[in-house]
Amino acid sequence: ITSVSVRNFRCLKDISVSLGSLTGCIGINGSGKSASLLSIASFYGIGDSIRSEDWYGGRLDEPIEVEVTFGEVSGDEAAELSGYVSEDHQLRLVRVWTNDSGSVKDAIHGYRFSCADFRAVREAQTGVRDMYNELADSGAFPGLAKATSQEQAEERMAEWEHAHPERCEWIRDEGKFFGWKQVGGAKLASISKCVYVPAVREAQEDAVERRGSALEQVIDLVLREKLAAN
Repeated sequence: ITSVSVRNFRCLKDISVSLGSLTGCIGINGSGKSASLLSIASFYGIGDSIRSEDWYGGRLDEPIEVEVTFGEVSGDEAAELSGYVSEDHQLRLVRVWTNDSGSVKDAIHGYRFSCADFRAVREAQTGVRDMYNELADSGAFPGLAKATSQEQAEERMAEWEHAHPERCEWIRDEGKFFGWKQVGGAKLASISKCVYVPAVREAQEDAVERRGSALEQVIDLVLREKLAAN
């Protein structure tokens, strides 16, 4: 992780922090150290679910956002995340929580190198194929062939974007990062894992190697890395 931005979470209205391979967090009580760590854990889906009490200043009409930028994404990892990884091997993802009368919903968005004219098609809930074919028939996208299904429409938009980078820009997608909960979550887990240790905790609890403990998770990660290297 090279940077984290947090908006409207607990005591954090809007912060951005650059991270190194080892980063320390120092501050007085109530300055947001624990909230910063918890926001990253929440991005990964670790810990308690986001509740109405977690909104900064009780402003439920504004979303909570935690944006994480990953660096050095290359090789097989970049191929798996095709379209989302920049030329300098950066991947930007943002998890967004909204509150509708106490009902909290979340989605994860990726910044994708894509054509802005295709956004409405990708965001549509119905009539996707027809909307796409109207674009194909418009003549504004040379070489864009008509599609017979929604899946084929997405494939052909992605192929056209790959062939026409001059018509593309980095745009936050519609919140369907590879389906997020299943495929998207698995793709994220393949490049990054979070081991969360709350700031207020008995150290000896995490020093014991037991199933699910922080120590067990760290050992598992180290062993997997060594095995993969061999």
